[in-house]
Amino acid sequence: MKMIHSIFAATICLSALSSEAFVPSSFATKKWQQMGLNNYDCSEARTVLSWKPFKLAENDATLEGKVRDRMLEMPSFENLQSEFALNAQEALTPFAKTIDNLTNGWALSYADLSPESENTPLGQAFLATNIAYAVVGIVLGIHGDVLLGTLTEIASVASFFYHYTQLQASNNRIQDSSVRLALSIDYVCACTAILVGLVYLGLDHQMPPLEAVVSGSAGILCLSLGWVWEYGWRYLVTHSLWHLFSAYTAFVVGNAHLLT
Repeated sequence: MKMIHSIFAATICLSALSSEAFVPSSFATKKWQQMGLNNYDCSEARTVLSWKPFKLAENDATLEGKVRDRMLEMPSFENLQSEFALNAQEALTPFAKTIDNLTNGWALSYADLSPESENTPLGQAFLATNIAYAVVGIVLGIHGDVLLGTLTEIASVASFFYHYTQLQASNNRIQDSSVRLALSIDYVCACTAILVGLVYLGLDHQMPPLEAVVSGSAGILCLSLGWVWEYGWRYLVTHSLWHLFSAYTAFVVGNAHLLT
């Protein structure tokens, strides 16, 4: 008897689902149309078992075209780089012109580092010296000097970016204007950090630490030699020493300011 009851119940359910009473109403159809679900076909569907709410595309090409049309087109990384460079160059043009006029074009000139490049061991070692600024910035920030620490970090990035383009220019793989733009940014970031360090020395109302005087003087000497030897490995060595000495000077000045 139980099996007969089960068969009878299944027959009743199948009959109900097969009836036209379960066909979607006109009200439901309008609601689907308002929601944008217009691509359906129930003209031949008489029951809920045979009704298909969505009509599939006739071929894959049509479906692919619809999906492709709806895809969000993201700007390429190269376009973003170009736009950033143009905006930065426009913003720094007055500064660059002023520096050029005051120094008769000398300040924005840069050393020819050929045959070295960003891919040679000496070129990579030169770029790696910028890590000194990054380390000093992190240490100062941890100790509580967020201002000079942050500025030193920014100077690290700017210096690396400039010297990277400088090494690329040695093989004529980048435009001269791009290198000069990077040099302008490097000047702004480095001078800002140096200015804050000098303000620290003035606010402390005491003689700067001997270590800062020695390392700062050595750094300025190496920087000056880099302007004399503006080519090849000599520049790479002297300017690398400038990075190391100036980074250490920033650490000593910042640390002394924290202790006062």
